[in-house]
Amino acid sequence: MPNKGLRKAFLLGTTVCMVMPVLSPSVVAQDTALEEVIVSATRRNETLQEVPVSVVSIGGDVLKKVGIASMADITAYVPGFEFASNSIQTNLYIRGIGSGPTHSIEQSVGRFVDELYSGRSDMSNIGFMDIGTVEVLRGPQGTLFGKNTVAGALVINTNNPTEEFEGGFSATYGKWSTVNDTKEFQAYVSGPVADNFRVRMAAKWKDDGGYVENVLSGPDSVSRRDIGVRFKADWDVSENTVIKFKAEYHNLEADGQPLSEQTLPSPLIGRFLDFVPASSLGLNWQNGIDCEVESMADFGGGNVVNAGSFCPFKSQDTDILSMTIVHSFENGGTLTSITGNQHYNWAEQFVSVDNGVSGGTFRGERKEDFKSFTQELRFASKEYEDYDFILGGYYENSTVDRWQRSHFNFVTFFADPGGTFITRNQPWTQDTETLAFYGQFRYRLSEDLSVNIGGRYSRETKDFNYHQFWHAYRTQTPQAGPPEITRADTKTEDNFSPSLQLAWDASDDLMLFINASKGYKSGGFSDRVVNATSPIEYRPETNTTIEAGVKATLLDGRLTTNLTLFNMNINDMQVASIIPGTAGDFTVGNAADATSRGAELELVMNVNEGLQLGGNVAYTDATFDEFYGECGSVQVDPQPDGTCSYAGYNLIYAPEFKGSVFADYAVDDAVGEWGLSWRGTLSFSGSYFTNSTYQAGEVQNSFAKIDSTLQLISPSENVRVSLIGRNLTNKKVLDWSILVGPTYFASLKSPRELAVRLSADF
Repeated sequence: MPNKGLRKAFLLGTTVCMVMPVLSPSVVAQDTALEEVIVSATRRNETLQEVPVSVVSIGGDVLKKVGIASMADITAYVPGFEFASNSIQTNLYIRGIGSGPTHSIEQSVGRFVDELYSGRSDMSNIGFMDIGTVEVLRGPQGTLFGKNTVAGALVINTNNPTEEFEGGFSATYGKWSTVNDTKEFQAYVSGPVADNFRVRMAAKWKDDGGYVENVLSGPDSVSRRDIGVRFKADWDVSENTVIKFKAEYHNLEADGQPLSEQTLPSPLIGRFLDFVPASSLGLNWQNGIDCEVESMADFGGGNVVNAGSFCPFKSQDTDILSMTIVHSFENGGTLTSITGNQHYNWAEQFVSVDNGVSGGTFRGERKEDFKSFTQELRFASKEYEDYDFILGGYYENSTVDRWQRSHFNFVTFFADPGGTFITRNQPWTQDTETLAFYGQFRYRLSEDLSVNIGGRYSRETKDFNYHQFWHAYRTQTPQAGPPEITRADTKTEDNFSPSLQLAWDASDDLMLFINASKGYKSGGFSDRVVNATSPIEYRPETNTTIEAGVKATLLDGRLTTNLTLFNMNINDMQVASIIPGTAGDFTVGNAADATSRGAELELVMNVNEGLQLGGNVAYTDATFDEFYGECGSVQVDPQPDGTCSYAGYNLIYAPEFKGSVFADYAVDDAVGEWGLSWRGTLSFSGSYFTNSTYQAGEVQNSFAKIDSTLQLISPSENVRVSLIGRNLTNKKVLDWSILVGPTYFASLKSPRELAVRLSADF
């Protein structure tokens, strides 16, 4: 282990995981069996202990209790799963496999909300609202869960309309340990409006002042406001047919930018601040955001230059429509049709390389519009005595329309009238059409032994158009510069991804399984083009995985323990990396091969009627077999083209050890007739790199965090007052970092937050 603190946390976690199974049954009350956890990992509703898949499920009650508000919050509770944001883009990682900071690669972890697939990273900007369950499926899931689930799938199920009338709200106020506060209000109402028609409406409003303190003059960090509304309706058309309709809208408005900066000392430019090493990063990073004064840049000695006004912000609108038709045949089997329309558009401005020069030498403008139509048709047979099966088809048509404008103001930065003063435009579009057919057939070789054979065939076509041209600085006036670049290309890919699974029910409480599967993520085109002849196409990424696991229910149902061993061989891994010699421009290519292997262990136990203990831990050894990238701090095996070999280096966001332990205690009539509930969680992680350039300032060292929630519950259990503490030890954790020129740009995960929440249901 890299440091003593993490070693202690890991030993504590593994001790809990080892001790719980051997506790004497006499310690445990006789009526405290664990509640069954229902998951949809096999496209059928089955209990967690019945599903021969490595899956972690977090229920809505836990989401509310510990204050989980977004996908970023889940990472502390699911080993092997990481969520990273570089302020421009969010990325998901499972077992070290994910996509880098580029908008031309779809996610390696498929995201499904109410069975709708979403591969674009910007859909992850939506916070949680009225969530029922969250499931993290680790390993390739391509047979049943759409395309591009080469690393796994994140399955989010929102709450459905209810048979009885109900409603509720929650109001939360939180304070960051650094600066500013957060305020959030959510409400829902649900119930029947006719004998065969039920509806549910949910709404959300959140105001977050941001937590990064600006040590320069001007506002702190980024303030963000979110609103969301969702309408769901279930219509029982007949005794065997249900039509489910959903419409939702989300808006986020952010002023400023979460991206912070630190600079290296430079003998050439004395105004640069000293760099604070990553091991001691503070939250007082300069941000250089001040829209009132940024038009003036003072270089000392009275040398003042007009830099123009430029305010960082982000605005995004997202709307989703879906219709699901479920028909149950009287002779057995269910036919499901899922139709979806998803759309978002956003605009963003950000600055960088300003080092206190207000307004920034580099100013970025980005706009993106995405539209997607999907149609899935799936038939699930009834479970016959010896076999059952699932067959389906999937169609998607999507368009990405993106405009990248980059303004280079070296005139202001160097106080040099002869310097570069120009705007680069990079509009591009990509149309994608996907058609796939999939199926699984499960046959029971005996009463206790079953084999499951599956596969997915897909054909995908992408049309890509790119144009690069130059304007006078921050105008629409054409200006001479580097040659214009126009690129257009089309590619069609066919793929078949098989899976084979063997499951043995050794007893009613013990299951062993082994899976072999192949995951696939389609190739595409890089959204950053170096010149008119440079390669822009990257190949598909594949993942061949073998998993072996055991799921056990012990102590008369009071203890569950799940263990999975895995080995993943990734071929032609898609990686976004900086183009050597540029000011932070990314390109996309294939990093040859990588391997990820390890083990995942989860345990949950009811000790007595009021006390539950649990823990999880993952060991992950994820390394490049071959990868040539920009030379970092180590300068390993430099090549003639200026790149370096990182074979044997860990994949980014792949800590060797990660896990958590928790205790959940509840007692009735603790304060008068009011009950009391407490949940505490210790989560820990090993060190990991946050960017594949492997610079010293891009590594996050080992850390451990503590979260705690104390709830006061009314006698009727419909009113709760919660005190929520997250990251109580105020650990400073790097979210993402990259070295561009003399400057490290980075975003930080949240510091300590103390919050109070009032919630009521009726």
